[in-house]
Amino acid sequence: MPARTLTSPSERHASTTMMSLVTAFLGGLLALGPAIAQDRTDYRRIPTEDGFLEVEAATGAVRECKRTVDGYRCAAPSPDKLQSEVERLTRENDELRRRGGPGIGGTSPRIPGDVDRALGVMERFLRRFMNILREERPDRT
Repeated sequence: MPARTLTSPSERHASTTMMSLVTAFLGGLLALGPAIAQDRTDYRRIPTEDGFLEVEAATGAVRECKRTVDGYRCAAPSPDKLQSEVERLTRENDELRRRGGPGIGGTSPRIPGDVDRALGVMERFLRRFMNILREERPDRT
């Protein structure tokens, strides 16, 4: 079908106006793209007794979210609360190192007798299984 030519001034004006609107709309979408992308932040949510902690993946910023009648309310926790948690974790880490656990500052873990016995049972099982497979010959008739 051949293209129709616009002859009257009102048709040309309407066409120009439509093209301007489409161009403005697409330009607006392109301009909003980065703004929308910046608004999408990755958070890690860690459950607590009365809500959750929301940790921003990029910066490490923490917000404490508690359940209310309307849903959840989030606010930055007090520095004292964060500091007390850091101190608690530091004490716990020191205690684990003193106990001689694996990792930095500790000794390497020993394999307990139960693990040795379990490995022995598994080894015997595999040997018997392999013997069964060797004894069984497929019929080639």
